[in-house]
Amino acid sequence: MKDDQKDEWFRIHYQQYKLRDEYKTKLKVNCSLSLILFVLNISLSLLVLIGFMKNIQVVDIEAIEKMIYNWNQNQSKLYRNDKSVISKDVRQCFQHWIGLEPFEFFQYITAEKILDNLGLINQGLFQTSKENSSQALLNETYFNLKKNSNPVSIKKGIQFELSFEFFDSPFGRMLIVSSLEGICYLHFVRSEKKSLEQLKLQFPMAQFKEQSNKWHHDVQLFIFLNQTPENIIPLQIQGTPFQFQVWNHLLKIPFGALKTYGMISNELNNPMSSRAVGKAVGSNPIAYVIPCHRVVPASGIIGHYMWGMEKKQAIIGWEMHHSQI
Repeated sequence: MKDDQKDEWFRIHYQQYKLRDEYKTKLKVNCSLSLILFVLNISLSLLVLIGFMKNIQVVDIEAIEKMIYNWNQNQSKLYRNDKSVISKDVRQCFQHWIGLEPFEFFQYITAEKILDNLGLINQGLFQTSKENSSQALLNETYFNLKKNSNPVSIKKGIQFELSFEFFDSPFGRMLIVSSLEGICYLHFVRSEKKSLEQLKLQFPMAQFKEQSNKWHHDVQLFIFLNQTPENIIPLQIQGTPFQFQVWNHLLKIPFGALKTYGMISNELNNPMSSRAVGKAVGSNPIAYVIPCHRVVPASGIIGHYMWGMEKKQAIIGWEMHHSQI
């Protein structure tokens, strides 16, 4: 897939997701004549998009993850270019998502490929074909990790407001939350209801308001289109000094590259802290943006991930492919 075709694909899908989310929001707020007019406008917009989209569909990330799970269970059979093993619908799903046949995608998540990537990083030889794009820069270029300036408010029961929004990404539905000081939470979700329940347990004194803002919008563009934010986005989270050390280090891992827990502990001048690094990586509150998914075991076998190993494999394979095209 050429760069201009890929960019068009991303933009069409992003607009499609945004239209769907805008429709859901309006549906909740207003059931009057203005809603009817809004639906008509959406319908017209969709008709225009259909002219560009043709057969493009919303990607079913659960189908992608299920296929990856099946591959994990029986790699030798699914790794072959055997079209009889994988259904046409699944193959089309992979094509829409990444522009590859499933067996081509699986090459990016083998232990051998992961070890090759780690070797290049270790020797300082890792390169990306995206030197002139936002992907070539590190996440630390766009995001400023800051400790919550007022964590005591949660303990003392002082009420505060948090804005939240659900949105779709190439890797599944996500929930983004922000305070007046910055983004404080970004998770993948399977159930919006359960995710909100967990969020309220984590911030028991917060008043939640479902609304978008510039930070939310910029994060979505960064994830979906790799579009550079106009301004640095603050990440306002809580953690120990060691956790902040690790999270800041994660922001320095290049797009398409990987590191091991041991590599990070050595770079932090604490070679005996691999397990502590693992715990800090696993407690990351800002999914994808703080790229904890780019840390793997030294064996090359992609390990644990808060939202499932298959999602981690999907993200790693997707990034490795797009860093080289």
